[in-house]
Amino acid sequence: MFIDEVGASEQVKNIDKIRKSKDIQINGIKSSKSDKLDISKSSEFQMTIKEALAQTPDIREDKVREVSQKIENNTYRTSSSAIAKKIMESDEYNGIRSELFS
Repeated sequence: MFIDEVGASEQVKNIDKIRKSKDIQINGIKSSKSDKLDISKSSEFQMTIKEALAQTPDIREDKVREVSQKIENNTYRTSSSAIAKKIMESDEYNGIRSELFS
């Protein structure tokens, strides 16, 4: 068996140490061996909505009480055009619309 360089085994050990280390440098750019998660804007928006819904009560008792009293007193009036206008002007609708059509 012919060995052409003394210390060649040390070079192999050094390469192995570099491979096992957390940080790697390739072409002058330092990179870390770690898991990475990229979330699309759509997914971020969905997570934001889920978080907001989780914090919002299912039933707004004050509104239910108010409407119930108006119905009992026969003073409850609705306007479909006013309701539609409020929906169209709402920040929530505009946020959803801009997210869907962007």
